[in-house]
Amino acid sequence: MKENIRIGTSKFTVGQRVRITKKVIPAEPDACDFHGHDFYEFELIVSGKGVSHMNGKVYEIKSGMGVFAGPGDVHDYVVTEPIGVYCIQFRLEDSDDEVLGRFMA
Repeated sequence: MKENIRIGTSKFTVGQRVRITKKVIPAEPDACDFHGHDFYEFELIVSGKGVSHMNGKVYEIKSGMGVFAGPGDVHDYVVTEPIGVYCIQFRLEDSDDEVLGRFMA
């Protein structure tokens, strides 16, 4: 794993708590290198394939799968076929921790 990990901050507007985007990650070296977030992210893979490294583990990625990362998680994609993704990024207020805990249980 690389020593210098980029921590991303999404382009949330003031007061915005959810952001939904569609993107394609190309099959190019370092197209989606190791990074982390200060928010939660769920990515639904709709096409393509590759491998994701997250927190020291390796996961095969292909169409129909989902990837969930939270603050403190570090991940990347090594893409073998361009990956189409619907990406849902969201923030939680302190009062939402109980709701997330029930969802994750």
